[in-house]
Amino acid sequence: MLILALDISSVGTGFSTLVDGHIDAYGIISPNKKLSLGAKLLYFEKEVKYLIKQYKPDYIIVEDIFCFNKVSFKCLAEFRGVAIKAIYEAYGKDPYSIMAVEARKIMGVGTKKEDAFIGITKLCNLKNFDFIRDNDIVDSFCLGLACYRMINNKDFYCKEKRKKKRKTRVK
Repeated sequence: MLILALDISSVGTGFSTLVDGHIDAYGIISPNKKLSLGAKLLYFEKEVKYLIKQYKPDYIIVEDIFCFNKVSFKCLAEFRGVAIKAIYEAYGKDPYSIMAVEARKIMGVGTKKEDAFIGITKLCNLKNFDFIRDNDIVDSFCLGLACYRMINNKDFYCKEKRKKKRKTRVK
């Protein structure tokens, strides 16, 4: 089972692939800072489609976003929208989505970005990873590993709670 995980950012999107729960490949999608927004989005779309074509994932998971800053939220929403579109065009279905804090809870590595970085690098025995340089890549590892755990626990497919059967009383 191959999972492609994307930690979406306008500056550097961390990506990773996991094969049967083990890190296989990883990197950063970094549009040139001098490009216009439209050109950055086009570059990003092409790179996401390339990753899908290259790795042929069984599952794709992207980090969900939340509004911590209106300017950052708007920019992330644009990149996330392009990612979802590119994924749908290249993959034929929508990606799975999870908040970073939820992925961190599933992996048991704390809720803060710095704590998660330390926890995932220890868990995966990663050497020579630097927080400033590699935190987006390590976040993608966390997303991918959380996705793998959810799939194998069967929780991944349970999108809605089961309705309880109501007992009717006969009068």
